[in-house]
Amino acid sequence: MKSFYRFIIVSTVLMGASTNIIIAQERARTQFQEYSTGPGSFIQGIPVTKAPLKGTVYLYENYSPGILITTDEEKVSDVNLRYNIQDQKIEMRKNNLDIQLNSRLIDSFHILNDSEAEFINVFSLPVDQNHGLDGFMQIYGNADGQMLLKRWYLNIKKANYNVALSTGTKYDEAIVKSEMFLVSDNQLISFQGKNKEIKSNFPNKSKELITFVKANKIKFKSNEDYILFFNYFSTLD
Repeated sequence: MKSFYRFIIVSTVLMGASTNIIIAQERARTQFQEYSTGPGSFIQGIPVTKAPLKGTVYLYENYSPGILITTDEEKVSDVNLRYNIQDQKIEMRKNNLDIQLNSRLIDSFHILNDSEAEFINVFSLPVDQNHGLDGFMQIYGNADGQMLLKRWYLNIKKANYNVALSTGTKYDEAIVKSEMFLVSDNQLISFQGKNKEIKSNFPNKSKELITFVKANKIKFKSNEDYILFFNYFSTLD
């Protein structure tokens, strides 16, 4: 039996450029296939639907008003965005479609919900080394070329249901995780607040920093702990 396909052509106008996205939808399936719209567009295509998970692959489940800053320093406002931390991709809602953006052409983006979170592309960081990361990091501090960042990512806990014993879980589970980073002296440094990290990464500042941590009883258990540390850290020469 021949398969029948229905083609939907979506014409999207952003930044004065008309971009055509062609979506092929097979009648026997509901999964969209991703299509590139060319290197000049920050629209990449339609995200492929994956198998169901318990939990969410998004940092914020719902779309929120947002702002995009492209690598050409153009500002795109009045867009609805959400961040897929499994794929490390930004998604935009337009004309009732979930559109995946080309991260290589996005410098940063803002989510204008209650938290007003700001994210920067890891390739836009003022660092020298090849860090091997992709996606975006949330900005918690930015002062004179030094930055405090959080990287969000997803761990998938696989189903382990045992039919014979009727034990375990039947579904994969999405677990949201995060890690903190510092940008200093053109280096991206994974930072969990341990004394040995402070001594090895900041030998000329370690005495002052460790004294400050002890005096302020910083446990590095919350965003506020890291922000307090960074605000002092960024004042040191």
